[in-house]
Amino acid sequence: MSRMCPKCKREIDENIKFCPFCAAFTGDKNDEKKKSRIGVIVGSIAGAAVIGGAAVAVFAFDIFGIFENESETLYGSGEKLFNMSLSPAKSGDKWGYIGKDGKFKIEPQFDCAYQFDENVNGNAAVSNESGYGFINDKGEFTVEPRFRLASYYSDNGFSAVTDNDGYMLYVDSKGRTVYDEKHFTYAQPFESGAPYTFAYTVMTQDAKDDKGETVGDITDEYYLLSADGKTVTGLPDRMGIDCVFGEYYVGFTKNVNEGSNDFTKRSYAVFSADGEQKSEWCDRIFVTDELVLMCRTDNETRIYRAAMYDRELNKLSDEYYCDRNPEFADSGLVLIKRDGERFRKVLVNKNEGKLDEVYTATDGTDIISTFDRSGIACVYENGLYCGYTVGGKVFECDYAFTAFNSGLAPYYDNAKIGYINAGGEVVINAQYDAVSEFYADGYAYVLANGEYSIIDTTGQTVAGNLSFAPTKLVNSGINHGWYTPKDFDGAEYYENAINYGTLAVKTDSGNADYFDKKYVNKLVYATDGNEVKENSELMKGYGEFEDGYAILDKNGYYLVDSRVNVIPIPSDGTDKLYTTKYAYEYFYGVVGSGSKDPLAMTDVNRNTITLSDYDGVYSGNDCLFLSNSNSENLYHNRYRVYNGRLYRPLTIETNNYLGFNGNTKHTAMLSCTYYGTVDMSNDICRVIDSETGECLLSYKQDGGSLEYMNEYFICISRDGMSDYSDADGNTYLEKSGNEYYTVYGKRIGVFISASACDDKLLAVTDNGKFRVYSRYGELLGEYGYACMNEKSQYIVIERDGKYICLDRRMNEVFDSKYPFDPPVNGYAAYADIKSGKIGYLNMTGEVVIPAFTEIAADFSADGYARVAEYRTPDESEEAGRFTDEVLIDTSGKTAYESKNTAVGANGFAYDGEYFKTVYSFAGGYEYFINYCKENKEQLKLNSYSNIMQYCHLKNDGSITDYAGNEPYQFAVMNKKSKFSADMYRMYDGTPIVYIYRSRTNNEVTSSYYGLDGKEIKFDRYGDNGISLDGYFWQEIQDEETGRKKLYIYDTDGSEKFNVTAPEYYHYASAKEDGGYVFAFRYRYDPDTELPPKVYNNLVADAYSSDGKLIAQCENASPFATGAVEGNKDEIRFVCRTEDEKYEERIYSVSKGEFISTKQVEIGDYVYA
Repeated sequence: MSRMCPKCKREIDENIKFCPFCAAFTGDKNDEKKKSRIGVIVGSIAGAAVIGGAAVAVFAFDIFGIFENESETLYGSGEKLFNMSLSPAKSGDKWGYIGKDGKFKIEPQFDCAYQFDENVNGNAAVSNESGYGFINDKGEFTVEPRFRLASYYSDNGFSAVTDNDGYMLYVDSKGRTVYDEKHFTYAQPFESGAPYTFAYTVMTQDAKDDKGETVGDITDEYYLLSADGKTVTGLPDRMGIDCVFGEYYVGFTKNVNEGSNDFTKRSYAVFSADGEQKSEWCDRIFVTDELVLMCRTDNETRIYRAAMYDRELNKLSDEYYCDRNPEFADSGLVLIKRDGERFRKVLVNKNEGKLDEVYTATDGTDIISTFDRSGIACVYENGLYCGYTVGGKVFECDYAFTAFNSGLAPYYDNAKIGYINAGGEVVINAQYDAVSEFYADGYAYVLANGEYSIIDTTGQTVAGNLSFAPTKLVNSGINHGWYTPKDFDGAEYYENAINYGTLAVKTDSGNADYFDKKYVNKLVYATDGNEVKENSELMKGYGEFEDGYAILDKNGYYLVDSRVNVIPIPSDGTDKLYTTKYAYEYFYGVVGSGSKDPLAMTDVNRNTITLSDYDGVYSGNDCLFLSNSNSENLYHNRYRVYNGRLYRPLTIETNNYLGFNGNTKHTAMLSCTYYGTVDMSNDICRVIDSETGECLLSYKQDGGSLEYMNEYFICISRDGMSDYSDADGNTYLEKSGNEYYTVYGKRIGVFISASACDDKLLAVTDNGKFRVYSRYGELLGEYGYACMNEKSQYIVIERDGKYICLDRRMNEVFDSKYPFDPPVNGYAAYADIKSGKIGYLNMTGEVVIPAFTEIAADFSADGYARVAEYRTPDESEEAGRFTDEVLIDTSGKTAYESKNTAVGANGFAYDGEYFKTVYSFAGGYEYFINYCKENKEQLKLNSYSNIMQYCHLKNDGSITDYAGNEPYQFAVMNKKSKFSADMYRMYDGTPIVYIYRSRTNNEVTSSYYGLDGKEIKFDRYGDNGISLDGYFWQEIQDEETGRKKLYIYDTDGSEKFNVTAPEYYHYASAKEDGGYVFAFRYRYDPDTELPPKVYNNLVADAYSSDGKLIAQCENASPFATGAVEGNKDEIRFVCRTEDEKYEERIYSVSKGEFISTKQVEIGDYVYA
């Protein structure tokens, strides 16, 4: 449907709130959103006015906020950046308040400062050395600083603050405590217009243990608080509150996970304010601005089956699924619908008491986000990002974008962020490292080169040289998003670049044992490479300048900002440092050995949040795991999981001992040991939902392990070996396949290997096929070749002789005749198999840097790649392989050189980078085969030292290239390896991989593979007793004559010829030399099949390559017998004479006779 713009009279979509032609406001005058504390603001997006063919951003519309009798033009909805014409700003280490001219109106003097609230009491929370208090717009304290933490006032006039004892309470505008001065462990701030909120207090109460004795039991006592500041209603024992909406709250209680031996999880139901239960118990309940989702875990898919209700609890639908932790925006929902064996995302909108399906994703499309406050959702369609309203598509563009406000939305391009307008046109070019959504008054915060600034809707800087953004403050209550590149769909996954303005990260590569050493990152000056703090280590996991700071470790800890200010963190050098991210901020906490003090987590603005008492603390990826065992009741332990937050943790009660093994964004992996009579040696590893405690996957660790692959997939890896029976019933001790699951517990299958890249799993089957699975465990495709890179969103497959790049929705992006790796940061490394060199393609498949180097890495986000040439170390160098590294830019020009670097030692490391060689690419082995054939006289591939120039044999016998990568065709072959693998050459130089392994009865057997990864099968008698020395050879007893026969096989396992030995002779060995085949046999005792006691030397038979017998010689030495070098007509036999000496006999093939004989020393041949 469409309507007419009231200003320019053009036809526009009826569902957008701004005209894309003249930017006139066309939406409703009432803002029904209650999340914002600024009730008078009405918002949506503006468009672009087209003037003279050029798109010019126009945003103002006639909605006014009133402040001090001045009219103020607002551009969007939500909070303003300048309240009371002031905005908090950090300069150096202190906060003050600036005006719209960028100048400080209240000078920097505070440790932290929050927004003024012009709609409640005109106060702002600030802190100094005395704590937090509240000031007016003159900078005068209205509430003296005495709190540990404070934030904003809700519209009922109350602020949730933290007292100096770590407890929370509510105060009014005079700083007086309400609710009869009641203190809480946690107090939830009031939402705008909400009649209720909640709080809880950790209590110790009497309980009976399993022996009936009274012990102290720790529990959380929850309260429902009314907005009058007086009424506090306690909930029944072991009941809690998850959230409050209108006159209802979502309550939870603790149940036991099935089969977990008292391992608690939460169950949820909706209650009215008077405590009446209004819904059935569910596994999870989500509440949005419009809808209530009541969810139960689907046993097959392990995601939620969702029943949809409006906020008055009228049922709308029960046909959809949803993720276990969906993301919600201002309106509408992204749900999941089953389509046979596939899952399809559906964009739905609540409309007059029912759900309308606005868009259903198909192959090649995806729904990125639901409707923002401007009514626009982001949909991906075949390479383009499209803006959709409830009425359909309104624009499309090349860039991923997030939420619109004030007419603009952040967009991502090549590791930088800018802003587009409602027509999908770029208004502010991508140039920032992080940005905020625009505020209602048309301003936004941006971060570039470690410096924060405020810009307006034209991109002009209003205030610069700032040290932080108030948007990111943990208690700000601001609901305008903060975005870094990794928050955008399709962004590359290098979370850090090489350079951070004046700083860079360099890796200590002093240890050449690069397969085992974990390299240490150093923070250096980008200009000269000198370390910021000598011999200190850069700690991963604390921002790394995402928020302008990093942490160094050198006998203690130090904060370093992007301007190279080094700030000591109080520590004695033996303390343990824990870090986590909460909201948009990073926090750190230091704990001494054996300490049981409350854990205090601090941010760079000196805000401190104190966590509960604990016996042990463990940290993961933005996660803290605290244990608190009950010394009085061994069978009732308590654990808290703070996953991405520092308030309201998940509490687990159990009679087990739990250990923390890691986490993802929404799950945690715990080891569980049972107390009592249960054998404690058999631990159970469990993956739980870190929001609810529900057990998603369990595994008894009896020789294997449960491991996260990434945020979406889990691998159960066996102990490495297991009994395996082949088709003939032979049992081997062999590498088993690993078992793979989604992170929510859906089993995908058992594969010999798999890799997880973003939300896709690439698995290799027993027959060498490559399968791609989605995060829900659905099969998306099977291919003869596929490749993924954990730092790329792309997949490379081979089809019809071409290599094709697919995006994460399986759309074809480009193809090339060259094999290439998945693109990273806009460039794909490719291999020219003919030359054995590597170059780079762009995102159209065009060669932009021709193949020129032997070793290469992917490009970083800031446009650099490491390349290198292999060289052999000299005698003074201990490393087995060295390179001379070069850092190149996107034009291929040299930016920096580093000599004498061990291969694999990331001299210019960034997260997850790895070297690749030509053998890392599809078909790369062909270059090696050709190289070996062309250089067959020089290469001795049965020498371990020679092998190391081309490949690496790992301790488990598997083979990688010399940079440590497993060529894709080796996946099946490496599975067969046990104890050892080696490499040999055929007569024509073709390299062959030899693998030997042990049966469970300790009998050793062997297999041979070509470098295409395919096992070589032999024509007649299988691989039993096959040996290789130029040709494959095998001795078999003739069933008719009983005599021994020698079979000679070619490179592919086909028979070349066979010969029969005289009676009572065995074949001892055979070899190829100079185009001839030499067979060595010895006489044996027919009764024992052993050589007689009087040893007879071997008889050497020389054959042509087609099996014609040329010459024979008795008492020959196999070491010295062979073709005469440089003379294809002559064959040399070295044999032992009767007087125990050795002589050399030369046989002429053309003459058919021996032509010379001389006495020799055997050592001249054996050791030459």
